[in-house]
Amino acid sequence: MVVALALLLSPILAEVLLRLDGYRPSEAREEIQTLVDRVLGDQAGRDADPGSQGKGQARRAGGQVRGSAGTGGSRLLHPFFGYDAKEGSKLIDRYVELHLSEERDKHFTVLVCGGSAAEIFVGVNKGGSAHLKNLLAAHPKLQGRKVHIQRLARAGYKQPQQLTKLAYFLAHGCRPDVVLNLDGYNEIKLGIRNATVGSRIDFPSANHWQHLAANTQSGIQHQEEFVAMLVARRDFLVPCQTALQDRTFDSALTGRFLQNRAQRAFRALVAAESAYSDALAGAGPRKSQALTTEQRLGFVESAVRLWSESSRGMHLLAEGVGATYIHCLQPSLQDPGSKIMTATERRKALAKQPIDPHFKGYYDELRSAGAALARDGVDFLDLSHIFAEVEETLFYDHVHVGTAGNRRLAQRFADEIIERLE
Repeated sequence: MVVALALLLSPILAEVLLRLDGYRPSEAREEIQTLVDRVLGDQAGRDADPGSQGKGQARRAGGQVRGSAGTGGSRLLHPFFGYDAKEGSKLIDRYVELHLSEERDKHFTVLVCGGSAAEIFVGVNKGGSAHLKNLLAAHPKLQGRKVHIQRLARAGYKQPQQLTKLAYFLAHGCRPDVVLNLDGYNEIKLGIRNATVGSRIDFPSANHWQHLAANTQSGIQHQEEFVAMLVARRDFLVPCQTALQDRTFDSALTGRFLQNRAQRAFRALVAAESAYSDALAGAGPRKSQALTTEQRLGFVESAVRLWSESSRGMHLLAEGVGATYIHCLQPSLQDPGSKIMTATERRKALAKQPIDPHFKGYYDELRSAGAALARDGVDFLDLSHIFAEVEETLFYDHVHVGTAGNRRLAQRFADEIIERLE
């Protein structure tokens, strides 16, 4: 009877302890949904503000961009900025239709550029753009105008992709009111990553586009690594998508088990993607450790210069069409002092990617270059420590924030935009 009673009470006790430890069903579900979205690219395809939904055919030059789908069909090659989301061209067509409409003056458009942090901000799941839209729409200066938050940002983008895509967007005749660029992290981390696999730091992220180019050739190069990546992708997606459709997260026991399993599977998928990218680049598994300190610092210097000069270019492009350009350096838990880390953030973020001891130096270089931009008249905001005094959980990994964090960013963006309206 004692054994039976213990077996009966153990799950109940474990459930209570896990909830006291901070388990929340909604947060667990959001975490898994976010990881799934990152793998599928859904945060790009389901835009929170897709712009004009009119029935007319969008006026465009050259028609829809076509290319080879990636391993999951979520990305396409693009001849100007490396790659885009599978639905990216349709989204831009809707944006263009709005900008070329006869009632353009009745709209106020904020164009968001950058990498995954900016992309997720405008997505449907994290609440950033919806909050920003409401804050702007409530301002007296914008009464009578419909606010749109439009997104050019894509996961993995780094300069000069933002600059190139903005030029492409404006070439269609689009005239945004505000160009908001949230970036910085990818320029350093993915730029160095490119260097370790023999690619140029000014090229798009090797992990995001090399397999797309390889798959357009006859046959699949490096089939063993390619299949391993597909298997890792399946092992991650199948249990996660199943859990999102049932009541897995209602229980702390099953929910936490799924969280831990999903994090392991996601890390395995990232490792498999990196191995395939290395193989395509002709890099051995040890090449990622081959950079000397001097080489690394040289690459960082080049990456920061590219980031800075690309921002100057975006400023000039925006100024040329009468738009306000605001460049924001994004926060990251990898940057010491960026936030008071909660136990949840430490468990989720740093357990899978420990603090890079060089990262603060990298960000110091970005901050210094940003200050120089500001002195030269570029509207630059250092938001790297915007969460420095916040004690609640915002980050769900080392660089991406959930709804609470995006709402705080939206408030700051709204304040800055409104200040420039007056």
